[in-house]
Amino acid sequence: MKPNSLLFSFFLLALLLSCKVGSDQGNNGLYEMRDGQVIYSGDLSDAVSSHILADPSSLHPLNSELAVRYEILDMCFDRLMVFDIHTGNLIPQLAEAPPQVSEDGLTYRFKIREEAAWADGSPIVAEDVVFSTKLNLCPLVENQNLKPYLEYIKDIRADEADPKTLIVEMKGFYINNDYFGVYSYVFDARFYDPKGLIQAYTVAELQDPKSKAMEDEALIAWAEEFNGQAYGRSVDHLISGSGPYVMTEWIPEQRIVLSRNEGYWGKNGTEYWQKQKPDQIIYKIVREDNSAVLQFREELLDVSTYLQPATYLNLQADSTVRMNYHMAIKPRTSFASLALNNRPDGISHQRFFEQAKVRKALALAINRERLVEEVLDGMGTICVSPVPPSNLHFHKNLQPFPYDIQQAETLLNEAGWEDRDQNGIREKTIDGKTVEFSFSFLHPPGSPVVERMAQFIQSELSRVGIECKPEPSADYAQKVQNKDYDATMLSLRASSLPYDFKQTFHSDNWPNGTNYFGYRNEEADRLMNELRAEQDEARRKEIANRIQEIIYEDQPVVFLFNSVKKVILHKRFTGGTIFDVPGYVQLNQLEVVRE
Repeated sequence: MKPNSLLFSFFLLALLLSCKVGSDQGNNGLYEMRDGQVIYSGDLSDAVSSHILADPSSLHPLNSELAVRYEILDMCFDRLMVFDIHTGNLIPQLAEAPPQVSEDGLTYRFKIREEAAWADGSPIVAEDVVFSTKLNLCPLVENQNLKPYLEYIKDIRADEADPKTLIVEMKGFYINNDYFGVYSYVFDARFYDPKGLIQAYTVAELQDPKSKAMEDEALIAWAEEFNGQAYGRSVDHLISGSGPYVMTEWIPEQRIVLSRNEGYWGKNGTEYWQKQKPDQIIYKIVREDNSAVLQFREELLDVSTYLQPATYLNLQADSTVRMNYHMAIKPRTSFASLALNNRPDGISHQRFFEQAKVRKALALAINRERLVEEVLDGMGTICVSPVPPSNLHFHKNLQPFPYDIQQAETLLNEAGWEDRDQNGIREKTIDGKTVEFSFSFLHPPGSPVVERMAQFIQSELSRVGIECKPEPSADYAQKVQNKDYDATMLSLRASSLPYDFKQTFHSDNWPNGTNYFGYRNEEADRLMNELRAEQDEARRKEIANRIQEIIYEDQPVVFLFNSVKKVILHKRFTGGTIFDVPGYVQLNQLEVVRE
């Protein structure tokens, strides 16, 4: 099947399935729409039961990138600004309005809402944002995914005349300066840093890895504790936010329970993110597809955005499920990839993927059209770039590598990988030793789709003399962060912001950053830095296109596909809208209305 026909088939399938949203499929009489509300006459709970696939390895407020982490913590913590779930546009949250910007575009003044307060009634003030920003900047804090976005901050302080006014000064133009308030939650310094260790240092000192902060024994000890497991796994360490809900229970491998924050400052507000309609939001961990199907059929689960393709189709075909649930397919901005260790140490991990020719050979040897059809049931499109197609910086002229076994074999031969002993596996002499092209493919356990994908890739690569050994690991996330793998399954997401390649692809962010694969290209590095400071939009587009061309040719990861979100939501809720942007379902506004 040609790529364009695959795309057509995908959108046709999405259209057919999305047409089911809102239809009663033989209404059982439990849901009556009246004056804009769903009047529910059944006996199910008012609480919301949300399906997630796995127990989060960490819900640390800073040091984690799990998608489900954001979903849960967004209910418990606030930001200065957020992306509107209705439009995807930036809107104020703790800020009362968008910031005032100076004529030179480098100074931002935020006014924090007068009513914004912590659960004990203490006001949230500018110093809380100053602390939170310094927390993010601290070199000892392991939040490498956020640090690149904050490099342009010159100073941040509270206005001397008004504790609710924040002043942020930038060093220069940066394409994402306007999005400063959305990067991180605002934290209560009284809880996280009661001794004021972070606040004792200036922004400049915290941005300098050689500053005296790095030698401060008290700060080092504090950071070791803050980076530890307690702040990512203990309910007692996850109760200090200012959001509408607070975590009250976490039973590993079973559920995470959020309950109304009775001291919430915005409980009388009208914004959608201020709602506290359900008394509890319960995240139920259900790994097995069959179990998830059964629980939806028995109405034990209310919502999911984590359905596997086959599970979604199974549920969509069930008339009882359609009677009680809305279902929809929505676009995603993330892409799935076979990430390759570009800079292994040659000891714990062999130097399989140092050469671009080898990485391109893998891209040519994997039939991604068939992968999407057979593993994803057609629910995906082949991708060519880390930039999502919806982003203005997406390079529209790049085409997927064709499936070409012969060309893949040619590139492998040119790179010195040949099957000299005719055992079906290529080998190469590296540092005087014969090394077989037999690598481990790290992936998270428990997902049938991921396991099928690993088996598919294993089969494809065996045709060109490469042995790929799937390696499910409970320590998957930690190994990826530590760059402890040969190759791995990696799904990376992007927002609607102007795309900043530095976080993921700049060599400065390896090994102590989120360039997880050790990619390095001097021209790309230079252009990434140039893109960040380029003010002319036409020139930015040119630079972004060239960066994508370089990454495309180097293939530091094998780009596989852009997937979609499969969403299911119980019909008893007023406020039960499935949105088109990430978030998809706003759990805190799901309300059960009865007679």
